[in-house]
Amino acid sequence: MKPPKITLRSPQFDDSKIELSPEISHLNQPFNGTIGSSKGDEYQVNKNIIELLGEDVPSTTIAQSSNFLSLTADAYEDYWRNYSIKLISGEEFSIEDEKLRISEWFQPKDGESYLDLGCSTALYARKVAKDAPKSSVVALDFSMAMLKKAREKALEEQTDLYLLQANAENLPFFSSTFDGITIGGTLNEFGDPVKALYEARRVLKSSGRMFVMYLLKADTIFGGAIQKVTGIGGIHFWNKSESEQLFERTGFKIEKSLKLGVVQFCLLKPV
Repeated sequence: MKPPKITLRSPQFDDSKIELSPEISHLNQPFNGTIGSSKGDEYQVNKNIIELLGEDVPSTTIAQSSNFLSLTADAYEDYWRNYSIKLISGEEFSIEDEKLRISEWFQPKDGESYLDLGCSTALYARKVAKDAPKSSVVALDFSMAMLKKAREKALEEQTDLYLLQANAENLPFFSSTFDGITIGGTLNEFGDPVKALYEARRVLKSSGRMFVMYLLKADTIFGGAIQKVTGIGGIHFWNKSESEQLFERTGFKIEKSLKLGVVQFCLLKPV
């Protein structure tokens, strides 16, 4: 079984497609060049990272802007992400526990196509690709620093990924492209979470599923004070009911959920 092909929708011509060569996903073989549609539009690929952002750069919050820094990308997974859930939730829950939840709930399968939306260092994308090596996994973020770190980590794990710099609120894919989507914490950081979720629903097949991890509003004075400060930087928080309404509004229903302090995990299905 070969991994399925990934086709992009041209950022300039909505009715034109760009078929990606599987070679681009083979990170152990640096790929440099251009891709484009039959209309003549071209986009750079540098060390396997496809640069589709172009002029489609969303306005960025303070929190989002920090993700453009190499220092943030370097520290994100190995330091902050590795301890953040335990720190924030007050519960014993490691990255390995989180990966196990993906395996058990999301259940990646060979022959399917997946999108890690707002991937940061592609923690979820790498796990999905490892569980289903004959699947095609796209790791998408608008931070080049994060994508470079994602490439580095995927290389260390000998994992194939398509690395795509693009806008999560205007996805360069046709409708019903993916069998599954993962969002690991980035939901709180999207400039327009509603728009990002609408786009996720559009590119997800009706038979697909979406695994999401996000932070709820804190129910302590100390936690609320911290979230109030981070909210100034553009990070969104919802209570459980508000987040359920958000998913329902954008075309999803909750199949499974797990709450650890303010950390919420959900498996969603399209309505």
